[in-house]
Amino acid sequence: MKVSEAFPSKYLKADDINGKIAVNISDVVYEPVGVDKTPKLVAYFRELDKPMVLNHTNADMIGLLHGEETDTWKGKRIILMKVLVPFQGKNVPAIRVGDTVPGVKQKPPQEEPSEEDTDWIDPDEVVDL
Repeated sequence: MKVSEAFPSKYLKADDINGKIAVNISDVVYEPVGVDKTPKLVAYFRELDKPMVLNHTNADMIGLLHGEETDTWKGKRIILMKVLVPFQGKNVPAIRVGDTVPGVKQKPPQEEPSEEDTDWIDPDEVVDL
């Protein structure tokens, strides 16, 4: 038996995710978490049984994708992925929100105009009218 099976968590952990998954946010609430009941931002998802406690990094990424107002995140899609992050000198598994919205085509990067595409005026040719 795994320790995580003997002591199941109410909240989503990195070991609950394999690879990347697309999820729909069903609710975002500020609720007491942990033994000390510290209020934290928690996201619930339609596809998952467990909610995820949002750290600053993940909340910021959702904010970049869907706006700063957490009340507008309901129904929005995000990608959750398991990654390794440095923590206290070691790489440990963590959940991160992806930087794209699932199902939405990304715009190609804008190319800088070349000199041929730009109308240049030679400063020596400028005439006062």
